[in-house]
This record gives sequence, C-alpha cells and structure tokens, in this order.
Amino acid sequence: MIRRIARRVPLAVIAPPPRGLVLQDVLFDAIGARIAAIRGVTYFDSRRLLAKGKRTLPKSLMEADGFHGNTAYGRKVVEALIADGLPLERRK
Repeated sequence: MIRRIARRVPLAVIAPPPRGLVLQDVLFDAIGARIAAIRGVTYFDSRRLLAKGKRTLPKSLMEADGFHGNTAYGRKVVEALIADGLPLERRK
C-alpha cells in the first residue's frame, strides 16, 4: 500500500514516538529499513529526537497517555523533516 501511495503523491512515513521498548527498536529497524527503501518515500525515525543516551522521549513531548506525541513533538518532527529538505507547505 505504501508503494502505491508513493507512486501518486509525495509520502512521509513517521515512526511512532519511542517508548524505550527493545521490541519497538527491533521493529523500527526492520520495518523502517524496508519503508526507507521504497522509492519516493521519506521515512522519519522518531528516535532522532531522543537526547543522547536516552531511550524515551521527554515527558514534555508526550501526551498524558504515554503513547502519543503531543503538539510540541509534532512540531519537532516537522522541523526535522524541513531541515532534511522535505518540501512541506503550510496550510492557510
């Protein structure tokens, strides 16, 4: 499905916020590598936002449920994508 979408429109796949789980790291590595290899897809590994030596995001970037990133997390992801050269347009 990702391949089909990427043929039609620019596509960015963003990994969920890291929660410090070893299994999650293994899945990020395996699935992320496969997604990143698809032509036309930008894959963003959210572990890039971690402080050096940390395995989870700071609470300031997470919703109270501990599973979802908040608005500040989303802002950091978009800033990183723009810094990587992904052309994003602001909604008016």
